[in-house]
Amino acid sequence: MREEAFGLGTTGSAFTSWALGGSGLLCLAARVFSPASPWASAALVAALGFFALKAGSLWRSFARRRVLREAPKGRGSKNLVAEMGTGEKEAPRLILMAHYDSKGTSQYLTHTSQSLTQRLLLFLTLSASFFALSVFYVLSAVSLLEPGGLGVNFLTALALLLILILATARTDNLSPGGLDNASGAGVVLALAEALASSPTRGLRVVLALTGAEELGLCGAYALLRQQRHEWDPGETAVVNIDTVGIPQKLRLFGGPGRRWGDQASTLQELLQDAAHQEGVSLRRFSLLGSLLMDHVPFSDAGYPAADFSVVARAIGHVHTRRDSPDLIEEEGLDEVGRVILRVISLIEEAATVIPSADGR
Repeated sequence: MREEAFGLGTTGSAFTSWALGGSGLLCLAARVFSPASPWASAALVAALGFFALKAGSLWRSFARRRVLREAPKGRGSKNLVAEMGTGEKEAPRLILMAHYDSKGTSQYLTHTSQSLTQRLLLFLTLSASFFALSVFYVLSAVSLLEPGGLGVNFLTALALLLILILATARTDNLSPGGLDNASGAGVVLALAEALASSPTRGLRVVLALTGAEELGLCGAYALLRQQRHEWDPGETAVVNIDTVGIPQKLRLFGGPGRRWGDQASTLQELLQDAAHQEGVSLRRFSLLGSLLMDHVPFSDAGYPAADFSVVARAIGHVHTRRDSPDLIEEEGLDEVGRVILRVISLIEEAATVIPSADGR
């Protein structure tokens, strides 16, 4: 296993704070100029509502243009990477990833925990308040409401309060990081042990433990930047493991499937076929498909990529002190490991071609 160090530069956390601060100033500007230009104010806050929904996509766009173009400077982290299996250059490559870092989030003033679920709800509420404010500005523009009425002032104050709560949240190291992501790192280490005792043939397997995922997928972007000229998207697939370990709750995240050749199935179809053969319930989950997970930089770069995660009540503890290893169940880890080993077996059976879901 080798260490690949990288600098952090601008992180996703810093980018989000700057974007929230700018949104607050623009929201205030819209309120100040709404009596004279209600249509402009309506368009501005509607755009802010859209950006609040797409905060993760904004960071991805920034990272693609800057982080991937040149290595960031300053304080850094490291990825741990190992390649196993055949050394044949023409063999397909399967990247199995999990981030090893964790973080806690808390309110600056109250010092109370702010879980990942709560943060998502705050962003959704902020977006809804912007869209509602846009409607009020439109109604005032057509003289159905008085400009600067109580509704406009309330929604403006609500939006600014939400921005303050989100922008001043502190990142700390107080979360034990059980589900997120000792569970995923544990699966990768277990797979390393299994593959060491039974090496693959006709397939190169890369095991990667990434750092600084919680700061905006920094480790995944660094890994992509360092390896993209060697890893051909047509012969490489990426599977990320993030927040697993709860049985019967496994979900598959990822964008539209991309095919490896005319006779190959999409990566997601292959994973679901492997889960079916292992008797594991695995459903696609696209509602939160824009969440920042380590497979996303690779998916954006054209690689077939997917993520294993769970959707369960316990994820409400993520990024808090309650995310302890006690939440992890061995059966849930076993489900992920069995599915991935089955996928490897299917690829080996097909030699250098990823098999289709119907076995052709």
